[in-house]
Amino acid sequence: MFTFVTITYNHEKYIIEHLESIRYQIENFSEGKKMNLIISDDGSMDDTMLFAQKWVERNRFLFSEVELLTSEKNQGIIKNYLRATAAIKTPAYKLLAGDDLYYKNNIFEIIEALKEKEIIFTPALNFDGDTVWNSQDMNRLLTLKTPKQIKKVLKFQNPFNTPGAFYSTALIQEDGLRAFISKYTWIEDLPSYYYLFNKRPTIDYAVELKPYILYRSSVGISTNKKNEKNDVFAIELDAMEKDLGMVLNKYPKYVNPYQYYWKLSKLKLKYRDSKTNPDICTYNTILNDEAQKAQDFLAMLKTKSKEFLKSLDYSTPTTNLQEDNS
Repeated sequence: MFTFVTITYNHEKYIIEHLESIRYQIENFSEGKKMNLIISDDGSMDDTMLFAQKWVERNRFLFSEVELLTSEKNQGIIKNYLRATAAIKTPAYKLLAGDDLYYKNNIFEIIEALKEKEIIFTPALNFDGDTVWNSQDMNRLLTLKTPKQIKKVLKFQNPFNTPGAFYSTALIQEDGLRAFISKYTWIEDLPSYYYLFNKRPTIDYAVELKPYILYRSSVGISTNKKNEKNDVFAIELDAMEKDLGMVLNKYPKYVNPYQYYWKLSKLKLKYRDSKTNPDICTYNTILNDEAQKAQDFLAMLKTKSKEFLKSLDYSTPTTNLQEDNS
């Protein structure tokens, strides 16, 4: 059994495209597997959950269980993330924000591999509108061969592409990890990686080069300065970097030796490693090729979303939303 987990906040423009990408995965690759769906909404002030409920009503046959969780007010990404992942009942799952998409590659390939690992890192294709590109987000990670090397880089930056990370259910429901990230409000990925590579005695992970996720880069809280939560995100990130012992902002910029070290490291990555490291070269060849193929898939999802929204009967009441006011 497998669970698709979706966390949402004001995603009415994107939620149907997201759900149609789930439908594509199930119809093309699930091969009799039992599928569950969890949608956990963090107090959206738009029609995100109205649209989600309507879509579920028409596509309920795809899932063994569906759980729709709502909140009266926005409580922050961490609480929504923890609530959603606590509700998982299957040994495998994938969590994605309601504005991102599953790509056309078979995610169950990774789920099968996840039986032997605790976490698998995969790349994501970035997109904005109709444009898809390879952001080369995994170049740094592909130079790191041991947990010790990752631990060192985490003092400077997050080397992982979070939308492409696949966790086992056992790992994401681990009490220590959940307690560690619960002290934050808006950022779950950086403290999670810090915990996994600093607090646990071991972490069994793997890196794959094939993309399974399309990341909408223009609307996220961390990437869009116009996002209403961007200011509080930036404040929390600054405090978090100090809390986790990160060094790039430890001293004033021009007298910070770590800044100069990191600039040299980035130049080495860009001008030497990216051209000579075989893993990086293979990764970028794959991602550049997939980026060219992705536009037709995006167009298909947008067409299905438009058709669905056009067909909606707004007079039908929504029901069975489980409200969590904690």
